[in-house]
Amino acid sequence: TVEEVVRLGADAIAVAMFVYCKEEMRYIRHLSEVVREAAAFGLPVIPHIYPLASGDERHAVLHDAEHIFYAARVGMEMGADIIKVPYTGDVASFCDIVNTFNVPVVAAGGPRCATLTDAENMVRDIGKTGAAGATVGRNVWGFEDIPLAIKTLKIAINEGLEAHKGPTGL
Repeated sequence: TVEEVVRLGADAIAVAMFVYCKEEMRYIRHLSEVVREAAAFGLPVIPHIYPLASGDERHAVLHDAEHIFYAARVGMEMGADIIKVPYTGDVASFCDIVNTFNVPVVAAGGPRCATLTDAENMVRDIGKTGAAGATVGRNVWGFEDIPLAIKTLKIAINEGLEAHKGPTGL
């Protein structure tokens, strides 16, 4: 609950949820309740919103721009402070999504990459979209040298953000 999170001293609360499933309205109601309760404590809410291919949580997450846009829109309309959605895999389409909303959008770390170079390129591309960041799990601990993976991906996202800003830094 929000109260438990506050008692634990957390800086924010995350809410995992799915859209395009039979329980979508339950997830949306839950998110709206958390947003309402968290506001009383000044606690930011970060939903992790995943659109499902089959409406069943055991099945694939969709990564196309239309479904990711809808997921981000749900978060924004419910009052989220930061929205985490899957990366579309395409700089232009994710950039459109990031630039549509007045709240920061963070990309979920994506599918397991075969090599650190593949993960580096993906994270650099996420940075090029102007996203507020990327959350990365399997593409860090899935590699033998975890500190190297962290360092490499940190550099890559910052390089992408610099490319997004352009030579003037704007």
